[in-house]
Amino acid sequence: MPLDYTNFSSSEWSRFDADQNLHIGLSSTTSFTDPSNVNPHYHRRLFGSNIALWIIIQVGKQTTQTPSDLEAVDCKVIRGSTDNQGNIVITIPLSMRSVSTPNNETLVYQVAYYSSSVNKTINDSAFPAGNLDGIHEFYVRH
Repeated sequence: MPLDYTNFSSSEWSRFDADQNLHIGLSSTTSFTDPSNVNPHYHRRLFGSNIALWIIIQVGKQTTQTPSDLEAVDCKVIRGSTDNQGNIVITIPLSMRSVSTPNNETLVYQVAYYSSSVNKTINDSAFPAGNLDGIHEFYVRH
C-alpha cells in the first residue's frame, strides 16, 4: 500500500484537533519573541518521490534568546519515506509534546532531514552536517 499524506494539513507544522477530528495548520513563522501557544504534532516537507530519509527531531528549552541557552530535553532519530509525490509528514513524539515548562521557558522544536544514516543525542550540541534543507524550528510558550 503506497504512503498517503493527503489527510494531513498542507502547512509545514500542524496539530490534530480531536474535538473537530481535523488536522489544523500552524504558522511556520514562529520565533523566540513571537512563539505559538500550542505544540505541533506534525512536520511536513516536500522532497523527491519515494525517498528513504533519516530525520532528527529534537525539543529543547530556552529562557533567553541566545543559542547557547538552548537546553536539549529529548532527541530522536527516526526513519521515514516520501510518498510518490515527494511528501513526508512526521509525527512529533508524544513525549516531546508533553515537556513541562515550570519556569516559563520557550520550547524549541527542531527537525532536520538527511538522505543517509545520522546519529544525534541530547548531549550533541550541533546537528550533523549534510541535512537536505536546513534545520526547521518551531517555538512554543504556554
